[in-house]
Amino acid sequence: MQDQPRPAPSSPGKRGLDPRRRAIYVGMLMAALVLAILFRPHGEGTSPTQGSDVATLAKLINLPATPIAVRWAVHPLGAAESTRTPGPNDWTLDAMLAFAPADAQRITGVDVFYKSPLLTGKLVRIDDTHFHLVLKTQ
Repeated sequence: MQDQPRPAPSSPGKRGLDPRRRAIYVGMLMAALVLAILFRPHGEGTSPTQGSDVATLAKLINLPATPIAVRWAVHPLGAAESTRTPGPNDWTLDAMLAFAPADAQRITGVDVFYKSPLLTGKLVRIDDTHFHLVLKTQ
């Protein structure tokens, strides 16, 4: 058996592929998978719809001062809340904010909270330190 010639790589009698060629194919397949993962469309992801953490709220709006306590919720914009027909990407942020007395005095209006895309809304002062904030995307 030692003196028998090796079959040619393309001969039908040999099972599978040459190991070098198999490694090249596996490498190309892995590279294609990596590229597919890297270039797949990424959605916005699902952001939280409610919470009581200041850090997540600060990603959504400008905070003129750090609140002592917050409670907020995000929901789709309803037709009754809008001056025009809301689109599928329109939403509303409803937040209750409590500030220290010194920080609450610095809050002069709703415009200090605006951060794109939330550029309209209202701010209601409940008492000296508590506020009700409603911001909309349109």
